[in-house]
Amino acid sequence: MAEIKNTVLFVDDEPNVLNAIRRATVNEYYTALFAESGKGALEIMEKNEISVIVTDMRMPEMNGLTLLKMVKVAYPKTVRIVLSGYTQLNQVLATVNRCDIFQFIPKPWQMKEELITAVRQGVARYNLEIERDTLLYGLEIKNQAFLKIFNKMEEKLVRDKQVMANLRKVHGWTFSFWRKQHTNSMPEYIDFVELIQLKYLDLLSAKPETKTVEIMISEFNQACSGRILFNTALDRKRTFSGYHAFLLMICKILMSLVPPEDNAIVPVMLETDGDEQGNLNQVTIGIDKDGLSAFSPHYHKKLDVGCSLLNKIGEIFGAEIVLGISDGEVNSLRVTCRAQ
Repeated sequence: MAEIKNTVLFVDDEPNVLNAIRRATVNEYYTALFAESGKGALEIMEKNEISVIVTDMRMPEMNGLTLLKMVKVAYPKTVRIVLSGYTQLNQVLATVNRCDIFQFIPKPWQMKEELITAVRQGVARYNLEIERDTLLYGLEIKNQAFLKIFNKMEEKLVRDKQVMANLRKVHGWTFSFWRKQHTNSMPEYIDFVELIQLKYLDLLSAKPETKTVEIMISEFNQACSGRILFNTALDRKRTFSGYHAFLLMICKILMSLVPPEDNAIVPVMLETDGDEQGNLNQVTIGIDKDGLSAFSPHYHKKLDVGCSLLNKIGEIFGAEIVLGISDGEVNSLRVTCRAQ
């Protein structure tokens, strides 16, 4: 803890009294300042941090009681000591009660045995109060840090529980699919459902994020190795807050249906719905018949098989996958993700 530098202010309208105190305090460990009036004392206190103020009571213009009342309000940590010739008990009690006086030293007083001893005790009291406040402040900072850590742990625990609950749902949906499809499921369809599950596992602990349209398009292109071409006239500076990771997962799954040796570029539409303030309420990735023509021969059946599972997973992330099917063939696909 840093060493506290103490300053003591002595106030008395008699110069000979202040001179005597000046000589007596020259070797003390604190800095001594002097004022001949209450007004002068307040001016000094505006410019200096005063640990202890020692004041006479009977002074012209502003007496000690008025001065100490003002000091108590403006500088409550400063320890207050009174020097006074008052001898009546009611006057002494009034000063002590109104100004929260640390010590009351009646005149005539002994310089070393009474005044200097009282000032030293006042300085020690001030230092203890400052050290206590510093320790309390440090404890408060530590408590806030621990509370922040605790809240993060609580949030993580809640999130982890939700992740486990979602994982249980996905496994349940997958096994339900196997029960329904076990008689006519071909290995390639099983592989596709397995791919969906594995991609979902990559999403565990995913959280909503806020990204611009420009960043979204860049991430989609990177995730799909540049094999998609976005057709959009959107303002690329607009932002969307949602599960971007889910949209990326869908893009990766869809691109798994495009034969890598064909190096085909899939045209993709990026559509949004927003408000007047520029906030996007939802984002839709759309692929029409021309884009779907780049997919492998069995993509229709694979999408039909996997779409129900993808939609179930989409519920977790505020998303929906809609297939447009005509004459047994998929002729359009829309993936809509709502803002979170």
